[in-house]
Amino acid sequence: MFVSRSMTRRVVTAGPNTSVFEAQELMSQHGVRHLPVVDENHHVIGMVSVRDLYAFVLEEMSEDLRAQTDYIHGESYGVAAH
Repeated sequence: MFVSRSMTRRVVTAGPNTSVFEAQELMSQHGVRHLPVVDENHHVIGMVSVRDLYAFVLEEMSEDLRAQTDYIHGESYGVAAH
């Protein structure tokens, strides 16, 4: 048995400027868990997995939550601006 018998023939790829959300959408639409990242010459320059993307989104959400918590509990909260 050869790898060519089980490999994907139409590979879905992302570019280096593809956003995290666009990459997640591509993975969802095509039912894939890994997405090769290619340059303008279609050379593979990296690989991103669904786990990588979810880790990134989780970190972004955590940072946003920390910032909002700091704002709410900050010294100026509830003080009217003059």
